[in-house]
Parts: sequence; C-alpha cells; structure tokens
Amino acid sequence: MAGDANDFGRRSARGPKAAVRVATVIALLGAACVVGPVVPATAAVCDKTWTGASDGNWDDAARWSPAGVPDATHNVCIKLNGTYTVTVRTNAAAKSLDLGGTSGNQTVWIQGGAFGGHLGLTLATAPTIRPRGVVTVQSVLSSYTSSLAANGGLTNGGVINVNMGSGGERSLTGAITNNGTVNANLSVTVDSFVNQGSFNIAT
Repeated sequence: MAGDANDFGRRSARGPKAAVRVATVIALLGAACVVGPVVPATAAVCDKTWTGASDGNWDDAARWSPAGVPDATHNVCIKLNGTYTVTVRTNAAAKSLDLGGTSGNQTVWIQGGAFGGHLGLTLATAPTIRPRGVVTVQSVLSSYTSSLAANGGLTNGGVINVNMGSGGERSLTGAITNNGTVNANLSVTVDSFVNQGSFNIAT
C-alpha cells in the first residue's frame, strides 16, 4: 500500500489490521510529515570505497580501498555495479555514505544480531541513497535493535526497508527526505519525514 502524506489516515483505517497500521504510521511520522520541494544532497569525495561486487561485511578491512574499516572521519562509497549486500553487523560510523551504482542493487543491511548485539550505523553528515541503493534495517536471531542515525539528515532516492526480522526496535534518526521508496513493515520512529516518493505500509 502506498500513499502520500494526505491519505495516510484514510488508507490506514481500512481492514482488520487497521490499528496496527495506524500505530505504524504514527510512529514513522514522528515529529513531522511534510510534502514539499526537495533539495538534492551533494555527495562527498570518496575516501573509503567498497571493492568487489559481492556480499561482505562492513567490518572486513580487506573489502575497502584503501584497506581499513571506515570510521567517523571517512566518506564511504558503495557504488560498484552489481547486486550485493554489505552487512553492518557491529556498531559502525562514517562521515557520509554514497550508496548506489548504475546497475544492479547495492544494499547496506544494518543487522542487529548475536554477532554484534544491539547496533547501528551512525553518519555525521547527510548520506546520498541513489536509485540503485537499498538500506535494510532488520535484525536476525533474536530481538536486537537495528538503527540508522543520519545526523545531517537523509535524502533517499532508492529504497529503505524497515523489517521485523527476529524482532526488536528499529529507528531512523534524522530528517528524512524520501524521493524513492520506503517500506515500513513494522513501527519505526523518525525525527521528521518529507515524502515525495512511495511510502508503503505492511498490510
């Protein structure tokens, strides 16, 4: 189910799971939901780049060029064409994130789980999620927290998936501007939400 800011309430009031969907919408909207003009983010120059169009873990130093796990001082780029997932399985940080190539789908999965426990990815400045970029916020194995903190706001031109997984809380911290698709499959809290794309709520 998709809708803009003006028909969330109307669409969420239908069907036997209406109460669940209304709660999801309220949690997702947080402080504000506005439909208005969007100013695209300008991507920073990459100084940590994912290498190889294959699955891997963010904390694997050998998968980055130059070698080494990114930290809060690095502008991270995951733009190599192909379909693959970079899994954040421990607490991670970067200065910025530029996600998405020109073909395939490049996914960052923020994965709370037994390996890293309750965790999140923290970005100091606004990330850029391009049309081929996907961010998935989902736990595995138990009720672990998975979160994305975009302290400079977040412009989504791709896909953001907020999934139940094995349970636990989900959060997106920062002002979100959605030009792409957000799939909310359970309640999630955000600071603010500007929607000019597709907003889908699990039925």
